[in-house]
Amino acid sequence: MSAKTVLNVQALRGYAALIVAAYHVQPMLRASFGVSTDFEFGAFGVDVFFVISGFVMYYGHQTVDRPILPFLIARFFRIVPLYWIATLIMVALFYAGFHPNGLNVLKPHMVGESLMFVRSTFPGDRHGLILLLGWTLIYELFFYFVFALTFRCKTASRSLAAVATVFVVLVGVGFTGLSLPPNIAYFTKSVILEFVLGGTLTLSIQKLNDASWKPTGVAALASVVAIAIGCVLVVALARKAGGVPDFYRGFMWGPSALLVVGGAVMLERAGYALGNRATLLLGGASYMLYLFHPLIMQPGVKVAAQVLPLSSAAGVWVAGVSAICAAVVFAVIVHLTLEKWVLMAGRRVVRAMGDFEDFRQMRVERALLSNASQVPPSG
Repeated sequence: MSAKTVLNVQALRGYAALIVAAYHVQPMLRASFGVSTDFEFGAFGVDVFFVISGFVMYYGHQTVDRPILPFLIARFFRIVPLYWIATLIMVALFYAGFHPNGLNVLKPHMVGESLMFVRSTFPGDRHGLILLLGWTLIYELFFYFVFALTFRCKTASRSLAAVATVFVVLVGVGFTGLSLPPNIAYFTKSVILEFVLGGTLTLSIQKLNDASWKPTGVAALASVVAIAIGCVLVVALARKAGGVPDFYRGFMWGPSALLVVGGAVMLERAGYALGNRATLLLGGASYMLYLFHPLIMQPGVKVAAQVLPLSSAAGVWVAGVSAICAAVVFAVIVHLTLEKWVLMAGRRVVRAMGDFEDFRQMRVERALLSNASQVPPSG
């Protein structure tokens, strides 16, 4: 399996960011229109992201015998600078007299903690970052760090076994119910196992490649069924339980995320790839959409509530869709300008260290391909 962009995974990133945005627009609509919506399963987009992260890391680094530092620097430029910018925008808005996305209390030490990905204690005993959705980035960076420590394992299969062992032990500690500091207990939740599921998917597909397995029409149909089952299970579990318990999230939604991502990958192997430029552009801008959508949608919904001469029900739809569309446009612009510049800076740093491979992987992840022929249907 060559390290080229899997178009369906790139597209799936965009769709995952969209459903997360739809999930986050709900409380904004409720505050402005007083109407509740039923889209709790939109949080599932995060689980898809985690499985994709595990898949991509092992897909692009099937030989893990490599220097650790260039990899971590490449990951730093991929994740951190834009997160810092989004966080500092939140801080600036707060000190300008606004309360962006429910930020009602902010102390100087919280700013430093959030920039270092250390969760602060907010009123109501909430432990988190200033940018609420940054909680996922803590897990992402933790996965990258543990993954990097396994590079001496030489092979991807040994690396994955090592990562899986560490994560299973951590979740096992969580099951014991030990009283741990919040910032340590954070890494004992089952959601970290979703990265392992993604890595397992990569190595499983590699086994199929080694066996020269060729997907058929039946395999394509099975892939569609897998995606459908994954989506149905997510909705059913979210509605039955009224949400997913925090600790058990990886057990409840992780398998569904694996079905969705695995189905998308197998569909491409069967010759059904999403090569539409707009779809791939959305996938490329997915991280920007994820980071900045709350900052764009909140004022968008408030403005819509004031200026649209619509009934409550109609206003919910128009305001919600308009806010999400505005966030998408903003994300694409930032992706094509600021994010591109940041990644170019990262490339120069990695180049100075004499290791191009890790930044090349960054380019693989965000590549905006002009046509589907750049990745063979076999994946």
